[in-house]
Amino acid sequence: PNTKGINGIAIITGTDVSCFSGTFKAAVQYFHGKNEGAENKDKLKRLIFSIGQEYPLSKRTVLYAGTNWGKIGSQGARA
Repeated sequence: PNTKGINGIAIITGTDVSCFSGTFKAAVQYFHGKNEGAENKDKLKRLIFSIGQEYPLSKRTVLYAGTNWGKIGSQGARA
């Protein structure tokens, strides 16, 4: 059985900005690594952008809407 798994690095950053009586949120994520358990040690890349808006409806209730866009790639290692 495969016990090696995925080895890589992930970087995630984001920000919150007051906007239109709510909070605008934005984030970007990047991952680069290898599937050490795969026969050909596939190289993996992932890039994700996220945005959202948060509106307070009351003291304890918040309305949140958001969306993500991502691109995922995989490339087999060449011998």
